[in-house]
Order: sequence, then C-alpha cells, then structure tokens
Amino acid sequence: MRYTNRLKGSVTQALVRTLLTEGGITVVPLGIEETIREVSELPQPQYLALNLPMSLRKLPDFFAANRERTKTWLIEVKFRTTWNEDVRDELGRSLRDQAQLWSPLFVILFFGDSPSVHYRDQPASWVRVAHVLLDNGELKFHFNGGLKSWSESVWTEFDRVQDIFPELNARELWDAATLEATLKVSKGLSQL
Repeated sequence: MRYTNRLKGSVTQALVRTLLTEGGITVVPLGIEETIREVSELPQPQYLALNLPMSLRKLPDFFAANRERTKTWLIEVKFRTTWNEDVRDELGRSLRDQAQLWSPLFVILFFGDSPSVHYRDQPASWVRVAHVLLDNGELKFHFNGGLKSWSESVWTEFDRVQDIFPELNARELWDAATLEATLKVSKGLSQL
C-alpha cells in the first residue's frame, strides 16, 4: 500500500475514533492493522503469502458501543477523494467480502472533495454512513426503511453520521463544532 493511502486511512480512522469517543461512545480498534501491526508494513505480495484467514484480513476497523451498552456497531472507515460510479463499484467489491463475514457493517465514508453541489459547508456533504449487509449474496444497504442494492447507490442515500450515532447530536458537541473540526482535517487529506 502506498504511504499516502496508508496515512489517509490512519488519519481518517483516528478522526472517527476521536469523534465517536467525544460523543461518549466506546471505540475498540479491531482491524488487522491494529491487531497485528507488523503486517501493515509488508508489501502486498508478502502480506498475501502469509495466507491469513479471510475473517482476520477483513476485520472491521472498530467495534463501538454506546455508553449504556445497549447498542453496538461494527465500523469500517473509508476515505475517498470523491464519489462516482467507479468509486462506488470499487467499494462494493471490497465491502461485499467484508459484509459476508461481518454483517451488519457500518461504513463511514469521508470525502476529500464533497460530491455535493449544494450545502458544501454542511457535514453531510463530506461524510456519510452506509449500513451494509449481504442479502442473498448481494451487497445491499439500508435505505428508507428497506434494502437497496449497493450497485444502485447514490451517496446522498446514505445516512448522516449523527443519525446513526445520535450521541453526536449532543448540544455541547455542536457548540464545540466537533464534527466541523473533524471534517476540516479530513478535507485536507485529499491534498496528499
């Protein structure tokens, strides 16, 4: 993996972890990069030669739980420069294998350049959450109370981060502009 891609992934994961922790959510790192750090530095051929089980290779980035321990999430974090059909299809291939092992999965998508032509100063224009699962072998996401095929997804159909994690709606977080500060850092990643 290229250094800049690894850096973007690490920074984006740190942003999510900090944001959720600020909201009172417990966040536990799960991803293989965290549990077996030594493999994250290996060249791709050497990493694949280890023949690690798919369940280990596809671990979500985080396990999270609310303060009361009544709600939990398996979270995968992705940073992409922008959203388009190629990005959607590439993510779909990657997430399909992961959702097969770890479903339901909440994918937090950060964009370096907002796909929105309106409301570019709003957090929902830069970060979204897709609640994905595998249904009869097809990757789908929750949409309007039902399921929709990932291959037909449009980024605006994904949830706002504060809708999935209502703890982020706390008044003190809005007053402190926590989400805006998170997005300010993530936007800069597209310059790398």
